[in-house]
Amino acid sequence: MSCRSMSLTLVSVLALGGCSIGVQPVGTKGALEEEAAADAGQAGEVDGSSDSSEDEDGSSESDDEDWEGREDDEESDFDPDDEEDQDDFEDDRVCDVDGFDVAIHQAIQDNQNGDQPLFFYQARTADTAPFDELRILSYQADPYYGPTGPGSYDLSGSNYADCSLCVLVIEECTDDYMCEKVYFASEGQLEVERLSMDGGPFIATLTDAVFEEVSIDAETYESRPVSGGDEWCVDDMVIEVPIQVFEAE
Repeated sequence: MSCRSMSLTLVSVLALGGCSIGVQPVGTKGALEEEAAADAGQAGEVDGSSDSSEDEDGSSESDDEDWEGREDDEESDFDPDDEEDQDDFEDDRVCDVDGFDVAIHQAIQDNQNGDQPLFFYQARTADTAPFDELRILSYQADPYYGPTGPGSYDLSGSNYADCSLCVLVIEECTDDYMCEKVYFASEGQLEVERLSMDGGPFIATLTDAVFEEVSIDAETYESRPVSGGDEWCVDDMVIEVPIQVFEAE
């Protein structure tokens, strides 16, 4: 397959952006704030009017208490192998963007190239630019063999270069698909209730999805997390839309 995005000539409400998804996203999260360093400097200041008693070696009881408290704070009972601890950690996750509000959407089954059938779903937050777009793509041909029917599909551990079911979000896009950022789903579940290469409704639910900001290599299509990049979370998104089928003439 020469292009993971696949250029399609479909008469539809939304136009798939061809290979434009392969470009490096513009804009990354800014530099880290320096407040922590400033706070650390302030913490080192000594107030000469302190009433705490000092020992002969110059140390005070309050200093001892401070260090003991810090040691307690640093200790953690978090166990990454414990499912309950992991669930608590995920519940405490703070996402940079949360949810996806659908303004328009469509689902298409492209059977025009019999050797490379493709299903894709697109949802936009607005019907005019700028817009954000969520995409679900199933590469149904060899060697990917993406979903062609109902099932429960785990989104963890995939990469855009070789995913059979690819779920991503592109942010702040123009009409010609110049987009500010690309996010690729690194966690979550897609529960497909209805899907057929012959058409009918596409009914699915996307749950607990976490999208990491990534760059996608224009030649290899490998997705790599952006250092310090944003996260976009979609806890629950219900999809129901008719599938438009395009067959070879």
